[in-house]
Amino acid sequence: MSMINVFLSPSKALIGVDTEGINGLTGDFIRVGKMIYLPQVNIVLAGRGTAAFLLVLHTMLTDALMRMHGGGDFDSAAAAMPELVGAAYKAINAAMPDVGLYGIPEGQQAVLIGWSAIQSRMQACAYLQSPSAEVEVVNIEDPGYMMPWNAAWGEPPEGCSPADMVELALCQVRNVKCESPGTPMGGNLIIAELSRSAMSVRDMGKLVPRAADSRRVFGMGVAVRVRA
Repeated sequence: MSMINVFLSPSKALIGVDTEGINGLTGDFIRVGKMIYLPQVNIVLAGRGTAAFLLVLHTMLTDALMRMHGGGDFDSAAAAMPELVGAAYKAINAAMPDVGLYGIPEGQQAVLIGWSAIQSRMQACAYLQSPSAEVEVVNIEDPGYMMPWNAAWGEPPEGCSPADMVELALCQVRNVKCESPGTPMGGNLIIAELSRSAMSVRDMGKLVPRAADSRRVFGMGVAVRVRA
């Protein structure tokens, strides 16, 4: 699993993800990308769950955009996402036995961020797919969204700057470290800054160093909290 944090304002969005993944066949920890930039529409697509889910979803979204009038935009992509998320989930589940795996975990999640021409501002939507339910859509409101967050951890850090994003990510890792030490989450913090016509990416460095005698890092809670 992963973290996805979004700081949202009318003119700008900051998106933070970690890079820790795990090889489902070997159990080895690996570095993986958890957000993808679609430059033709200036959209960021981020994911939590299985890396293959994000890759297949990206391919399906790219294909859908090419079929849309004018190549699509954030609003048309957001409207198409619930169907695409469901289709990507089914496709990955069907393909898993071919590589010796059986089923992907519940709670596969995608977040789409970009400029909405309809709303004339930056917008973000989260999409959650599980085997037992339809795709749940969360329209993210200012000042943003964080996953994971558990109310038992207290109040999240305030602020919407890159430094605040680092503080939030460290807080998440510190808390999940005690709760589920075998679940992959951590590595480096990657922050993307997205506006109407530009995107930049920064590697903020390691969240927490691993213990020298352990290949396993930190776990993850499953609570979500929309920042109010």
